Amino acid sequence: MARTRGAPPIKRLKNIVYSNQSGMVLDLYPAAQQAHAPAPTVVYVHGGAWTTGNKNGGYSLELAPAITERGGIFVALNYRLAPEFLFPAHIQDVKCAIRFLRAHAVKYGIDPQRIAIIGNSAGGHLVSLAGLTDASAGFDTDEYAHQSSQVQAVVDLYGPADLTPISANSYFQRRLRAVFGRDPDALRRASPVTYIKAGAPPFFIVHGERDQTVPIAQSVALQAALQAVGGQATLLSVRNAGHALVSVGGPISPSQDQVNAAIVEWLGAKLQFAGG
Repeated sequence: MARTRGAPPIKRLKNIVYSNQSGMVLDLYPAAQQAHAPAPTVVYVHGGAWTTGNKNGGYSLELAPAITERGGIFVALNYRLAPEFLFPAHIQDVKCAIRFLRAHAVKYGIDPQRIAIIGNSAGGHLVSLAGLTDASAGFDTDEYAHQSSQVQAVVDLYGPADLTPISANSYFQRRLRAVFGRDPDALRRASPVTYIKAGAPPFFIVHGERDQTVPIAQSVALQAALQAVGGQATLLSVRNAGHALVSVGGPISPSQDQVNAAIVEWLGAKLQFAGG
């Protein structure tokens, strides 16, 4: 989402260490206008098939200005990557970052009751997993153990939700084997759909109808499973869009800007942003 021409550069607190055990860091983008009350926070988890990428790039990072201008805090984090680090290292880091933010809520002006998480592709998988699992799943480590890693809203951008049925010949399946192995039980443990139950946070799901990397059927099934237990789940299907919402055979609809606006509006409604 484009910034207003002539607007001041967005502020950023860089490379804050959130885990002494893994050495991982995050960047925190403060709200553009200081509010009297603690601010809602949106945590971004990058994609890259669990093997590449970092907090400095990716689809959702462009939402930072829109979030901060409306009175929210935006956080982008690094997490350990395969093949050096295999699952569940990735989700352990994501959950640790959320606990860190709650533990330091006063310092950074964060409202611990208004934390959302957003991610694309592999990041979409991780944010769904983070949103659907509690401490009983075994993904929480002992850092900041007195804090909860649960979130109040999830935005999943074309992430895989069920790792077990993806085509054996697909690019994504080859990546899955490298990160999660071949054991069906391990793949089920890493699948967000395994943990769906009543009381899940609301989900906003975005997926390209012509995605050949992660089929849209993954998101359709996730939405249906969430709704089956009484959960709130909105699926925005994007026409003429492949993976990462890249145009396939024509302009995507809704447009990139319209998708971004829909995400920001949904987050604003769920987290109650102060700004307009």
